Formats: sequence, structure tokens, C-alpha cells
Amino acid sequence: MTLDLRLLRSAVELEAWAEALERALVLWQVSRHPELVPVILHASTEALRTFAEPRARTRHDFDAAWRRLALDDAGSVATGWLANHLSTKVPEVDPPGGNYTERGFARTRHAALLLRLATLTARTPDPRVARAGLALLERGRLGAWDEDQTRDLYRPVLQMIERAGDPTIGPSLERIARQPPSRRASARTVLRADLPSSIARLSKVAPHGTLDPEGLEAVAPQPRRQTTSGGDIAGLLAQVWANPWDASLREVLGDAWLDQGGPQAELLLLERAGAATDDKRMVRIIRKHAAALMGADLASVLLKPKFRGGLLDAATVRATQAASSEVWQRAPGAEELSTLRVLRQGRASGVRYATLALSSRARSLEQVDVDRSEFLIALSEGPRRPLKGLRFLDMPSYEDILLVLASASLDEVTAIDVPCLHGSWLHMFRRTEWRDRLESLAVAPSLDWLGHTGDPLFHQVGALIRWFPNLRRLAVHDEYNVSPILQREADGW
Repeated sequence: MTLDLRLLRSAVELEAWAEALERALVLWQVSRHPELVPVILHASTEALRTFAEPRARTRHDFDAAWRRLALDDAGSVATGWLANHLSTKVPEVDPPGGNYTERGFARTRHAALLLRLATLTARTPDPRVARAGLALLERGRLGAWDEDQTRDLYRPVLQMIERAGDPTIGPSLERIARQPPSRRASARTVLRADLPSSIARLSKVAPHGTLDPEGLEAVAPQPRRQTTSGGDIAGLLAQVWANPWDASLREVLGDAWLDQGGPQAELLLLERAGAATDDKRMVRIIRKHAAALMGADLASVLLKPKFRGGLLDAATVRATQAASSEVWQRAPGAEELSTLRVLRQGRASGVRYATLALSSRARSLEQVDVDRSEFLIALSEGPRRPLKGLRFLDMPSYEDILLVLASASLDEVTAIDVPCLHGSWLHMFRRTEWRDRLESLAVAPSLDWLGHTGDPLFHQVGALIRWFPNLRRLAVHDEYNVSPILQREADGW
């Protein structure tokens, strides 16, 4: 029996990737042809570029969004996103349906991961799900105190892989069985004992029917052609540095990087797949290729860099002794600073930080730290920047507050973070245009906020919410350096 690939071929030619993915998966269900796996993976990658993925800040919010998407969306594109994020931001939760304390699972991330595994296993068999399980095995992070506990963790992973029925991952499983990547002795023992039976069952999966060779060639993913030269990319990069706010230029540069390959392309692929900026894979790439991504000088003076679209987006300044004086002198002239939006002082001296933050190259800065009045004055008198947030590292003076209120260079600031703020100064914000402008405020509680003493904290917070009607985020510092964060949602705080 020859399988009909005409509908799949039509969807691929029209670049209707969601439809192409559905057609390829239907063919996979009835045939289990290994030749369809690259088609499914390619169509899934392209369809996810336009997928409205859920956003969440905390692990628990992300886990709730993951499970909600799994329940609400049975589509094949959603399955790809769920598989890609199977082990992303797994929270610590109590295991449902029983007390596993004596099994070592209570209040651990294993319980939440087991729930995700069960959810993903219940969906339609899919080679992408098999690869999500394979990624878990390759990371070697699963494990418990003894073999029984470890087997309880690995059994659902192996069941998920077997149900997907993708024999193309057999060689990878054999490699893991020979050399388990886990550091735990219990995990190595379990993998060596249990993987061979899973490999044997997968090897029995045989394709049904035949695929039309001409049709298969038409739907097979085509390798990217290397059409962009290094000179072209250098020219595009110079244009982006000159116009860092031009989104269309950034998009063209991103496509050029993807054509050429390299660390920027790796970061772009992870970013477009929904990886967070602190994703371990992104951090690993940045550490390995820091000099290529942002230049040797900035790699020496900046800590914890984050990238957006392959370009430097946020960083913290290192301590003075991290680099020589010659490097510190050259760093402010680096073109890579042109796309930097967030710069934190960290352990750097005020002078070193100001040298970078006030550089003429750093024209895109939106979030800065203020540790002294001189820096704030220089910031207000220097070239105009799209500043959105000021974080004071020390209690601002009366003159600092007046400068923030009156400076035309700071008229786009909507977020203020201060370790302490006098009540009368807060009233000054309230009586100016800042009343309607302020969207984010981080402040320490003060007994004179309301003009008298003895008010509990929740009264002060309530007053802030009333005073600033457009406030969207409120963080309250206390003497224990704990910052409860209130976030305004559609249905209230």
C-alpha cells in the first residue's frame, strides 16, 4: 500500500505549517515511517514560530499554564510546545493521590514532573514526545536515594518513549544504556537494567505501507542555503547598532545569522522556541561564546549578560579588579552597548558603572541604577535615552527627587525603586503628573506615608494603590529584605 502524500505536499508548498504538521502526524499514526520524523520536526519548528505561548513569571504559574494548555488545546502545535517545555520551571509540589513521603517524593519537583509525564503520555503518540523523554535521559538529572525510588521516576519516562513508537531514537538510547550520563549510582544501575527492554520493544516497530519517493522528496525539509556572507552580516550589524530601535533591521539580521549559523543563531533558535533568558542552554552558550557575542572587552567587564534577538540586552557590571585599566578604558566605546537596555551596578564602583552607563554608545538604556546624585545629574543632562526605570541604591536626597520630577530627560520614566522614601516626597509625586505616569513602584514602608503614625502596612499599601491609579506593580521592601510583590491583573490586585 502506497500512502498518499498529496495533502501533506500541498500544505508544505503553501507553508501552512500547522496543517502540514497535522497531515504528517496522521500519516505517522498509520505508518510509523522513520522518513516522516524529519518532516514532523521541521513542520513543528516552523509552526511554533507563530504559536501564542503562555507567559508566566514563577515556577508555579508556569506549571499551571503548562497544565492548562495541555487540557485546553489538543492540537499538534501545542504538543510540540508542551514537549519542548516538559522539564521547564518545574515547581515543588505535594504529590497527588497519595503520600509518597517514605518514597522520597514529597515536596519535590519530581511530583510535578511525573504529572507532566502522565499528561504528555496520554496525548496522541508523537515522535516529538519521544525526543522530550530522550532529553530527560540525556540530562541525567533524575534520581533518588535508592534503586526503587529511581525506577519509579524513570519508568514513566520509558513508558512515554515506548508509547511514542519512534524507532529512530534507538541508537541514542543504546548509547545512554552503555554510558548513563547521571552522576547517581542508582540512576546508572536502573538505566543499564531497564533501557535494553525498551530498546528491544522499539526495535520491533515496523513501518506499514510505502511512501511515494517523489512526494517524500517534495515534503522533506530543505537545508538552509548559505546566502549571507560575513561582509553582509557586518553591514547589517553596523546598521542595527546605528538604529537599535529598528525592529525590521533586527529581524533581517536575525535571519542572516540563522543562515550563517554560530552562537547568535543558537540563541535565536532557543529564543524563538520559547526559552527563557535564564535558560541553562542559553547560559551555557553565552559563557562559551561571550567574546564572540559581545566583544572581548565587554565580556571582561560585564556579568550575567542576557541577549534578545542575538544582541546584548541586559547585564551587570563586574568589580573593578575583574579587568585591567586598559580594558575599562576601551569598554565604553564598544558598539555592542548600542542595544543594551538594562544595566545593573552589581559590585562595581560608582565610577566604573557611570563610565559604561553614560557612554554615548549606550543609547538604548531603559533601566539603570542610581547610587549618587552626580550620576543622576549627568544622566539628566546627557543625551536623551528611552529611560523607563530608575533603581536608587541608597536613600535619594530631596534634590534627587526634585530632579526626577523636573528633568525633561527623565519624562518617560514610569518605574521607581527606592530602599526608603520620605512620606513628604511621596506626596510630591502624587501632586504632579507622576500621579498618572507611575506604573511600577518598589519602596520601603514608612510610618509617615499617610501623615501620621501607627498605620499598619496594608493601609499604607492601600493608600498607594489609591494615589497612583495606573500603578501595575508594587513591591514593598522590609527590614528583612523581603519584597512582597503585588501585580494588577484584569480582575484586580
